[in-house]
Amino acid sequence: MYELLCLLPEDLTEEELKPIIEELKKQITDLEGKIEIEENLGKQKLAYPIKHNSYGYYLLFRFSLDKQSLAKLNKQLKLITKLLRYLITIYIPEKAKKIRRMPLKKEIPLADKEPSLDSLINPEEKTEKKTEKKKVDTKKISKKIEQLLTKI
Repeated sequence: MYELLCLLPEDLTEEELKPIIEELKKQITDLEGKIEIEENLGKQKLAYPIKHNSYGYYLLFRFSLDKQSLAKLNKQLKLITKLLRYLITIYIPEKAKKIRRMPLKKEIPLADKEPSLDSLINPEEKTEKKTEKKKVDTKKISKKIEQLLTKI
């Protein structure tokens, strides 16, 4: 059993995705493969741009296929120009159960010791945690930002 993860460019519409998905399924079934799972993981931000794309559509296929046909599939996938990237891996059900999928949009918690606004304005002054809340002087902040920008 194998998994195929495909990455398609962001400029495709849902209607344009359908023939590409059908082409991928056809490539697998023509080699006498049996598709177990087909999942559209949606449009997600890429870690880095690939061929001028910052976002991409992820498609996941789980299928069974013999080794000789897998090599043929790999060659055929290289010929599909709309694929930005693809990856074929061996699917091991026991390991897949242990791996939890991360949510698509997860908020990253802020660090415990994040610098305060005052320490960014006046770095030489060490600020301590205070129970009182200070009012922020927007004029002072604007002035400091202008000073920093003129240095650049």
